[in-house]
Amino acid sequence: MSVRGTMGNNYRTGVWVSDHNYDVFDRRLGKSMVDREIRIAEPYRRIGSGAMKNNIKMKRLQIGNSVKEIGEEAFQGCSNLRSLALDGVRTVQRSAFQGCTNLKTLEIPKSLRYVEKNAFMENKAVREIRYEAGNLSTVISPEVFRECNRLQLIVLPEKLEKVGPRAFYKCKELDAIQFPATLKEIEEEAFYQNGLTELHLPNSLVKINDSAFFKCTQLEYVRLPESVKIIGKWVFHGCNRLKMLEIPGDPEIVGDWIVNRSCTIRCRKGSKIDKYCQENDFLCEYL
Repeated sequence: MSVRGTMGNNYRTGVWVSDHNYDVFDRRLGKSMVDREIRIAEPYRRIGSGAMKNNIKMKRLQIGNSVKEIGEEAFQGCSNLRSLALDGVRTVQRSAFQGCTNLKTLEIPKSLRYVEKNAFMENKAVREIRYEAGNLSTVISPEVFRECNRLQLIVLPEKLEKVGPRAFYKCKELDAIQFPATLKEIEEEAFYQNGLTELHLPNSLVKINDSAFFKCTQLEYVRLPESVKIIGKWVFHGCNRLKMLEIPGDPEIVGDWIVNRSCTIRCRKGSKIDKYCQENDFLCEYL
């Protein structure tokens, strides 16, 4: 179904026709949508909060280039949604697609700059998330992809500077990530209990916050770039297979219990990390 305007007096060939144009595709119109394939385009500029929340019939959704913003919880709980095209969208608000449990792939177009908290949370079938080349997003907001527990591949935006708190929390099948060279900060619990088997962090990274990689039980070796100045508490704690954490730089702040006792920290003799190991009885080797 292609949607233009709001419900008027006439209906023909699957297109709602109205004597008036409105900018917002709202909840009233959303409730009338019963087709499996829906396209929302001209004259709409915005999809309102909760517009099609809990619609369990829709399987395919295309958002036309005219739509620039998707409101809070607009498609939350659309549990049969399998195909999504966001075309020219610039902003996706909080929980807009939370709980779309049959969506398997997600393409973030280069137009989309602002994706708010919980936007794609609990999309339990999604396996691939790709930011289109040219996407200029610098931040991944808190809990955006939280508990997407079948996620295996994420292609991050090339200008990314910060991964927000719990952004990939309990994405248990996510086993490898390529971070862009612009990344500066990883917030608390960002990759909590992921399936990461290897970790390659860029030389731009400055801060790794509390429990950022807590319980990533498949990691065996990690080398931090020399650029890192802040290591929060419990960053790699609970990573039971982690045998070696290499820290060639000299961070200014190091939190408690950054690794388990079974892990060896490799560092420079006489560095602050060396002192940290001695004071806290961590196994230590020298570079």
